Parts: sequence; C-alpha cells; structure tokens
Amino acid sequence: MQLPSTTLLGDKDPFPSIKGLVSLFQRKGIRTVFLSAGTSKSSTADLEIAECMGCPLNAIYTTDAELAAWEEVKVALKTHKAAATPVSEFSAGAETKWILPKNIRTFPNGPIRALSEEICKTMSVSNTRIDILKIDLEGTAGRRMLYEILDEGFRPAIVLIRWPDAPNVNLTTATAAGHLQNCGYALIRKEDTKYLYYFVDNDMYATCSWETVGAINPMVDGIVNEVMEQVNASAPKPDEEHSLSAIKALITDMHTLVKTNPVPLSSTLAFAKALGLPEPPNGTYTAPLFSTWISKLFEKMDAMELTGEARATRKELIVSLKNVEGLLEEITRPKVVDASVAVTTDAC
Repeated sequence: MQLPSTTLLGDKDPFPSIKGLVSLFQRKGIRTVFLSAGTSKSSTADLEIAECMGCPLNAIYTTDAELAAWEEVKVALKTHKAAATPVSEFSAGAETKWILPKNIRTFPNGPIRALSEEICKTMSVSNTRIDILKIDLEGTAGRRMLYEILDEGFRPAIVLIRWPDAPNVNLTTATAAGHLQNCGYALIRKEDTKYLYYFVDNDMYATCSWETVGAINPMVDGIVNEVMEQVNASAPKPDEEHSLSAIKALITDMHTLVKTNPVPLSSTLAFAKALGLPEPPNGTYTAPLFSTWISKLFEKMDAMELTGEARATRKELIVSLKNVEGLLEEITRPKVVDASVAVTTDAC
C-alpha cells in the first residue's frame, strides 16, 4: 500500500500533516468535517488545514481560557491585525490567514457522539462522521477522547495527536497508540511527540477470533503461527548429499556401538537428530532403538531421488546398513546349548 506524502503545517508549532489535503478530500470539499480538540502552542496548523480545505474549523474547548484563545483568533481573522495585548501566543500569525471568522466554530467538550451530530448538522452533513481529527489536550484528556471516538465507531481518515509522552517510554501512551494502530491506522510521521496517523483500514482486531480458549493473546498467537508456517514452507530441504554423509557416519557409530565398543555420545546423537531419528531414552542405546533407526534409514534412502555418484554411495550404505542389521540380529539371537555336549564336557 502506498502511503501519502507528508508535510509540516504551522511555522510556530509545526504539526505533521498530509501533503495535498485538498486532493485527498476533493469529493467532500467544504463539507470535510475537521474537528480540533484543545489548543496547541499556536493556532496556525489548524488554520492552514481549514484554509486549504475551505471547510469549517470545529474547535472543542475544555476550559474558558481555550475559548478565549479561539475568540482572539476570530478577531485576528476579521481585522487581519495582531491583538495589541494578546491573551496568549495562540493567536499569533492568525492575522495572515484568509478564513471567514464564522467558519471558526467553537463547541464545549461533551459526549463525542452528540457533539459530532451537532457539528455535522450545522454543516448540513447527512451522515455523522469525523474526517480530520486533531487532538492536543493536557494529561490523560487526549487519550480519553481518542478512546471515546474509536469506541463510538468513528474512523477519521487523518488523526493528528500530541501525545503527553513518547509511546515507547510511557505505558499508558503505548497502550493508546497501540490501540489506535490496531484499529486500522498507520503511523506515517512524527515530530517530537506530535504524531500523524493515516487510516488504512487494516483492523488487527478483526483478523483473529477472540473466542479461542487457551490462547494467551489470540492476535499474537495467530501472527506467530502464520509466520512459522511461512518459515517452514520456505525452509530449504535438507541437502541429500549431507544426509548421505550423516547416514554414513551414523552407520559407523552404530556398528561400533553394536559391538559394545565406546563411541562418543555427542557424535551419535548429533547425527541421529540431523536425520530426524528418535533419541535414545535416558541416553541408552538399545537393540530396539537400533532396529527403529535401521528401519527409518532404509525408508529415507529409499525415498531419495539420486543420480550418479550419489546413487552409488547409497548402494554402499544400504550394504553397510544390512551388515549392521545382521550383526544386531546375531547379537540379539537367543543362544541354544547342546545338552549332550555339556554333559560330555562335564564328564571330562
């Protein structure tokens, strides 16, 4: 998926944004629903979004000071003059923007569903939605608003948010940022703690079942299983020449072990593991274990598609393996004692 290019808006407190917002929202045009919650250090980023889109700037304020700051912005837009005694630096630069003051609409903070319905009604938008969301609230207020927006089913195309801390250094911020991306958002740019997210409709929560009993985390389990399947599918098949070499070495060790001569345990076990053979129980090499090994080695060599020298090597190994099989049968065969010979020997 090709993500849109980005840019910075607002020279006094730059916020990352999508480059070419107009082309992205050209079908909605002036009915693009832009919602900004809280006040940044400067209003210029918000104003530049509204200016290029030609859409209203719907500002949600949480304090009287925030409302006063937006009112000062309206005055600067109307007079195109900076305030002689500004309430805050928030309105600085607003006098250079060309936006109708009536298009700066302020709303007190409240339940997001009711707020969105009111905003869309004032804009003559039939379906309640949020197209562009900017959140710059102090403390936990921003996270709470984001959770509420997502829980209400809103999926703004663009989310600009100033986190109180970087997600990788704060657990609560990491949880909120993770939830946002799991809901289908991609992080495409960040400037300090100002993050830009773009909706790609890749909802991680919808990719797995949350009714799987015993799964610690169904999402993680599903991802791990899928990755392991891909790894196993793409894993190269064991080189048959190496397999023949391992079989030859194991036959040599088996021959020595059957004759009860000591063989280093590590070499025998390593060859057996490499060939996928069962390990000796309690490290003890028994006749039944060797019989199993011999049977499986015959099957492995039988299944090999070999040519040239490798075929000749396999024939030699089959002969060697039959010799070990014969030696094993000889050792494990019950001994029969001739009673008459025994009596004669005793008489002597």
